[in-house]
Amino acid sequence: MAKFVVKRNGAKEPFDVEKLRGSIRVNAQEAILSESEDRINNLVDLISSVILRDLERKKEVTTAELKEKILSELDTIDPTVAEAWRKYDRKKGKV
Repeated sequence: MAKFVVKRNGAKEPFDVEKLRGSIRVNAQEAILSESEDRINNLVDLISSVILRDLERKKEVTTAELKEKILSELDTIDPTVAEAWRKYDRKKGKV
């Protein structure tokens, strides 16, 4: 699994699965506030397991690669969450 995440500014930090899960959770909650916590937890578990499997053989991954992988999976599994994430990024100028 990837041991490091390369930030936009080039800095590296240890890969933290809980940060990955937290990013997915925040955006899922934003998109589907009316949904149950169980549904959100299931979505977080599903997406994070796919991402972790993809990162098994990498030493490091950029934040941009991580986000792209997450959004790609969300596009398939729950497009409303993917769109909420993109909308948030546009609002914050992170596109």
